[in-house]
Amino acid sequence: MPFDVVGTGPGHPDYLIPLAKTILSQAQCLVASPRLLKMFGQEEQEQLEYHGNLHEVLDFIDARRQSGGLVVAVSGDPGFHSLLGAISKRFHKHEYRVIPGLSSVQVAAAASGEPWQGDLLVSSHGMAFDEKAVLGALQNHQRVIFLTDQKRTPFVLARWLEEKGFGEREAWAGAHLTWNEEQVLQCRVNELSKMDEGKGALWVLMVR
Repeated sequence: MPFDVVGTGPGHPDYLIPLAKTILSQAQCLVASPRLLKMFGQEEQEQLEYHGNLHEVLDFIDARRQSGGLVVAVSGDPGFHSLLGAISKRFHKHEYRVIPGLSSVQVAAAASGEPWQGDLLVSSHGMAFDEKAVLGALQNHQRVIFLTDQKRTPFVLARWLEEKGFGEREAWAGAHLTWNEEQVLQCRVNELSKMDEGKGALWVLMVR
C-alpha cells in the first residue's frame, strides 16, 4: 500500500486542496514538521516530528509504510524543494503517491498579477545558487524569484544585487504568505538593501 506525500500549501487552511485535507484527516501515522504537526496532528495518531533528522525520518517511513495510513506532510508543493527529493531517492515511485500543494512561489507570483512561466526560480534556502544565471537573467530583464533562508535573506540578496549594479530594479518580498502575520515589501532593490525586517522569517523575493 503506497504512502502519501502531501503538500499543505503556503500555510493558511483556505489554500489546502480538498484531497489533501481528506488524506490528512484520515492519516493513522503522520510525519511532519513541528508546525504542521500542530496544525494537522490528531489524538491517537502515531507521529514523528521532522526537524532536520532526515535519516531517522526515512528509516521510520521504511519501517511504517507497509502498515497503511502513513502520510508525510510538507509545506508548499512537494515537488519544489521539499522532503520529496530524499523520498524519491530512497523509495520506488510505486511506493508512494504525491498530492500537490500551492507553493509560496505561486502565491507570490499571483500577487504580482503576472504569469510566471518565464521566470527564473532560484532556491537560496540552505544552499548556494548559480549567481551567473541570476545576473544573466536580470540583464535580459527576466524576473527572478528567490526562496530565501535565514542566512540569505531578501535584504542580504538585495545588497548583493546592488553591488552588481541592479539597485534600481523593482523588488517584491513576502513572508508568512497567506497567514495573518503576512508581510509584504514593494520597493527598489537599493531600498530593500537598507532594511532588515522579519528576522527568523522565510521570505520569497521577486526581482525584475
